[in-house]
Amino acid sequence: MVTPPTRLELRPVDDEETYAVMESSLCGTIPYCYVYNHLSLALMRGEIDEASTLLIFGKSPMAMALAYTGKMLGLQVQVHMIGSAEEVPKCFSALGAKVKMWPYGTNYLTIHCYLKAMEKHYSGWRLDDRDRHLMSEISQDYVVDICERMNQLRKSPAKIVLKLSSIGLISALSSTIRDCFPHIEVLSLSSKSMSMAGC
Repeated sequence: MVTPPTRLELRPVDDEETYAVMESSLCGTIPYCYVYNHLSLALMRGEIDEASTLLIFGKSPMAMALAYTGKMLGLQVQVHMIGSAEEVPKCFSALGAKVKMWPYGTNYLTIHCYLKAMEKHYSGWRLDDRDRHLMSEISQDYVVDICERMNQLRKSPAKIVLKLSSIGLISALSSTIRDCFPHIEVLSLSSKSMSMAGC
């Protein structure tokens, strides 16, 4: 498996007055690191083998990261989401993941029970992206690294723009940067909407 990089990018954008914090690639995203850590633990525990199917609900960056990692490992991936067949994101098919669309109005409990049955009877392994404990630990490592590098900058920037796929990391970084560097304006640039707004 590809080892995820340990650093986010910290780049000057405007004559060192503004710096951007961003992920370098899919393998450098916080969701990918989350998937990587969970899969590594599952492999060590023997919870996953070559017959396993990786399962996830939703079309989040986490699902994309699981589809990508599953392809790298040669494992089947099923992504479950609510919507119509016309709304299936092409990126999942390109990564070889199977997408199961549930009709609008389907109760989440129905999907949850289906995924539990897949885990129990059909060698399924589900990534529960609602468990945020490991994500929190990963985010904290990034926060410490970025703040240490900001301390080493030749000139303190006036603004920091956070362009990240993890809302949790944006929140953690925003709060910590404001505490440690109260003179710096912190902005977020959503990877999804590409619109800038104050955090």
